[in-house]
Amino acid sequence: MANLRHTYTSPLLRNFEIQDLKSFLPEYIDDFTKKLTNQTGDNGWYKISEVLNEFIQNDENADNEIDKILFEKLFFNLQDHVHLFHLESDINADEFVSRFQDRSVFLSKLSTLTQSEDKLISLRRDGNKIFLLYKYDTITLGSTGQRSNFYIPCMLDFENSLFQIRLRKHYITSSPYKHNDLLTNIKSYVNELDGDISIHSYNETHIYNLIYSIFKEESENAEKIIKQSMNDDLTEEIVDQKIIDFLADQLAMSNPEGYSDRVKSAFYQDLSVHMDPSTFHDGFISAFTFLDKNFIKSSTRSPRRDPIYNSKVYWNLKDLIHEYEEVSELACFWKFNEANFDAHPEGNEFEFVEVALRERNGSIEIQYYQSPNEKRRLKEEYVYYRIKRHLL
Repeated sequence: MANLRHTYTSPLLRNFEIQDLKSFLPEYIDDFTKKLTNQTGDNGWYKISEVLNEFIQNDENADNEIDKILFEKLFFNLQDHVHLFHLESDINADEFVSRFQDRSVFLSKLSTLTQSEDKLISLRRDGNKIFLLYKYDTITLGSTGQRSNFYIPCMLDFENSLFQIRLRKHYITSSPYKHNDLLTNIKSYVNELDGDISIHSYNETHIYNLIYSIFKEESENAEKIIKQSMNDDLTEEIVDQKIIDFLADQLAMSNPEGYSDRVKSAFYQDLSVHMDPSTFHDGFISAFTFLDKNFIKSSTRSPRRDPIYNSKVYWNLKDLIHEYEEVSELACFWKFNEANFDAHPEGNEFEFVEVALRERNGSIEIQYYQSPNEKRRLKEEYVYYRIKRHLL
């Protein structure tokens, strides 16, 4: 498209909180606060756009930096639902870029004005990853019906054979579109980009097995920590024998072994309830959903997102879950050492991330709580670190 113009519009900036924009723009625009105050009108995003558009005419280098910051926020910090699909490709990022570098969307700025029918508005590269930014539509937000561009960022991760579709739940619910339809349509767009890349859905059972394997690993680690909190004079064997002796001698049960596991589960649950959650040094599961073969849905949730090991549901269902080897949804609170993912975080010096994992429309859906977040890219790297071995 010839004669591309660059203009920051209110529907573009509406994606960001006004306070967020005010927090970094003064670093680049002299007298930003004064210039903003001189603007008239009630629409804060429009007033910021006026200041920006006057500024970018005279300082292209600073405009490039502002564009990078906004793109990073829009791509990573704001999107709270990330969908993973399998990427099949005969090419890498180098080859992909060579096929698109002459197109107007390559390295196109967010402020570039495009035709209304254009969906893909910017294509950028980061190592062996390609960032694609789609403008799906313009929707209305808030009680005043302000217009906002509905962006959908996507990532081609050639190194890990993954394709990401990144969505913002607030924008989905404010639009006329259904979550699954958005995923289907974006997959179709990307599959039509180049004949040497193909996006595939995962099998539902495969995703349930993957989530179960994470559940199993997390639970085994947590139960070890719980058992380590027992009094020094207790071992698993001693606990087993004490329970069996009590059921046989005090309650005169004819088959105490058949009921000992139930009592032992209550004992471990009580230990967990009285433990500080920080004792689980790498974090813990805070909720899960399990659908058994009789289509009975069982789940455990806590508004406080406490460890599930405090819940009777976990101890009652864990053997059945291990038998079926499927979990349909999992919520985790994970702590990590920012400098070394392999090291256990110590004391209060740690970062954390809260996520929910589930299947949706053939994707592994990762929901990020506490979004937006300035360290979102780092947190996503850690989440991938925790789940990547289960993806094989």
